[in-house]
Amino acid sequence: MKWTTAIDLDGRMLAFPSTEVTALGRHARITEALKVISDFEDAYFGVETLPAQTVELAHVVERRLRDAGITDSVCHIVVHERQTLGDVARVFYTAIPVETRLKYRQWASEAEAPVALFPLAGVLLQHALAVKEGRIALLAHGECLDVVVPADGRIVAAERMRRYGESDDELHRLLEQL
Repeated sequence: MKWTTAIDLDGRMLAFPSTEVTALGRHARITEALKVISDFEDAYFGVETLPAQTVELAHVVERRLRDAGITDSVCHIVVHERQTLGDVARVFYTAIPVETRLKYRQWASEAEAPVALFPLAGVLLQHALAVKEGRIALLAHGECLDVVVPADGRIVAAERMRRYGESDDELHRLLEQL
């Protein structure tokens, strides 16, 4: 089976069936196998430190995000990586609002071909761990800059930053500061 890769980001879905890019309507009818890398409508991602003995990591992270006002609805927490360092655990995660997750699952289940959904942060994690030591994984899109910082084979920071303006000059100045 041949899979097409698509990216769902900033309210648009673009497919890469070959060397050309094809715009798909968001949640378009799917007739061929599709791997979708998605930000799940701007889902929050980050790194959280918890006591290592915490069993329900996802539940604790979700509650902390709501208590801090970072999310305002119940979220499904996708844990991309968990690292235990002594008596603490560092968790790299994406918090997908349940309503958004259900919408994507419904869309995928109605497809005429298989659809595999991958959170963007998980893809950034894989890239970050593959880059040379001392480098960061960075994705600039729209008004956002997604940053994942690895050190010693683990993720030490991850964040989606908002930037003002979308000009190349502003982006270059920002990148020089990083």
